[in-house]
Amino acid sequence: MPTRIPVSVVVPAYNAGERLMQCVGSLMMQTYPAAEIIVVDDGSTDETPAYIKNTAATGRIVGVHIVHAGRSAARNAGITVARGEIIAFIDADCVAEPDWLAHLVAEFTDDRVVGVTGRVVYGAYGYTPAYYERVVENPDAAWPMSGNCAYRADILRMIGGFDETFDRYEDKELALRMWHFGEIARAPRAVVFHQVTGQVWPDLAYADSSAAWVRLARRHALSRDRNNPAPMWGPVLMPRKYGALAKRVARLPWILRERKSPDAHVRARAAWELRWIRFLLAERAAIWRAALRERVLIV
Repeated sequence: MPTRIPVSVVVPAYNAGERLMQCVGSLMMQTYPAAEIIVVDDGSTDETPAYIKNTAATGRIVGVHIVHAGRSAARNAGITVARGEIIAFIDADCVAEPDWLAHLVAEFTDDRVVGVTGRVVYGAYGYTPAYYERVVENPDAAWPMSGNCAYRADILRMIGGFDETFDRYEDKELALRMWHFGEIARAPRAVVFHQVTGQVWPDLAYADSSAAWVRLARRHALSRDRNNPAPMWGPVLMPRKYGALAKRVARLPWILRERKSPDAHVRARAAWELRWIRFLLAERAAIWRAALRERVLIV
């Protein structure tokens, strides 16, 4: 019988509360048991630190506590203490199917594979989100989403883990570096469910996040990621969003009229459309500023 590859699972947690408990519960029910479950408290101010401390005292998890520094720093803290040959990552607001880890690990039987990305389902199979809801998913396992991925520990450490200067797309940046050393396989049967947050989208606080693509283009050959090519058409970043903006601007007179509708639902939908216009404009402005700063031809 072949020797099992020891796997460490790292879970970064910030004010995760009950969601973390559900995540850890799913990790304890894996058909391929992890060698260790490392939960990193990223300076939480809720009950998360107490839960981690109490659960670690039972020996079921390894608890790590750091001063609040963000998701990448929390994951790196987990990498530092991990003992497994493979390090898998899942977010605290995700729940893994029982065979999640088994499907991830199966891909590493190919020595050319240095990493694996899994499928992220939002809510549940067949869940229909509200029109305004932020949907976090990876339906075809193409994006190297840090909420469902695994990498060879030796290479992960050699390249320094996650780049903590990236607030967004840190998972993509890591994958682009890992591609130098081998293949990143896709495991669509390795499924985690991203729990429903009900977050209203778009959120203007995230309008500058897409500017990270400019930094990625400055540092890396984006074509290296063969699973998930960059959303570019020549120098145009995310051309579909230009189309989405043009479509909404063309409808602006009707949207403004709907804002005065006696129907509350129609007014809410119109407000959401205006929110999208503001978001898309702010996002594009952030991309242009970043392109000028990095001296990269991206529009």
